[in-house]
Amino acid sequence: DLQSRMQAYAEAIATYDRVGAYYSSQGFALKAIAVYKQIRELVQKHVPQLADRYGHIVPKLAEIYTQLGLTSDALAAYDEVASRLQRGGRDRDAIDVFHKMVSLDQTNPLPHLRLAEACCRVQAVDDAINSFWTASQLLLDLRRRDDALKVIERILHFRLETKYALVAAELYIERGGQQDGLQALAKLQTVFQQEPRNLDILALLARAFTLIGQETKSVEVYKEMARIARDQNNAELFQQLL
Repeated sequence: DLQSRMQAYAEAIATYDRVGAYYSSQGFALKAIAVYKQIRELVQKHVPQLADRYGHIVPKLAEIYTQLGLTSDALAAYDEVASRLQRGGRDRDAIDVFHKMVSLDQTNPLPHLRLAEACCRVQAVDDAINSFWTASQLLLDLRRRDDALKVIERILHFRLETKYALVAAELYIERGGQQDGLQALAKLQTVFQQEPRNLDILALLARAFTLIGQETKSVEVYKEMARIARDQNNAELFQQLL
């Protein structure tokens, strides 16, 4: 504290670091947190050039927060670490940190989104899509449907597959606007070219045509569904469509 008041910041930080390590090793977690937070504040305010030398401080904070079950504080600390790594061009190291965040709170969509975007930065598209998809499902569980739709649109930017297009189309249709119907059609018509006998695609196509006021096309789609259902010996669906 005296070194800090004398503005001998480098010396103060080195002393605090030794004290923090001692407290941590002896199990005095709260005291260690207080000391490490002092180090972080001194570095940020007075000697930012020492940030790399004391890059272990915030990860240590995150580790202690995790041990204490302070998940939100741990996530914030890990996010700070990952952001610093990304600014330094260490994207792959940042991905490791985001994995820790995901493991801390698997039901929180935000860490999954941060991991997905980090994977995008290193062209790990498959990993990014998996994390985006997990985040979208969590957002749907939270009834944040518009946010989930934005995330699925990110997936479709990389990979236009039926699985993702169907969910996006249904979310657009549920919103109920004419522009939403057009958006749904855009997604469905592309995958329809690949799977023209997919009944799930056809069902949503019919709903989308109805939404934009093209009932005649909707009826034609339902007729096609009935023909496919008959060919597949799906008597129940065939009767529903008659």
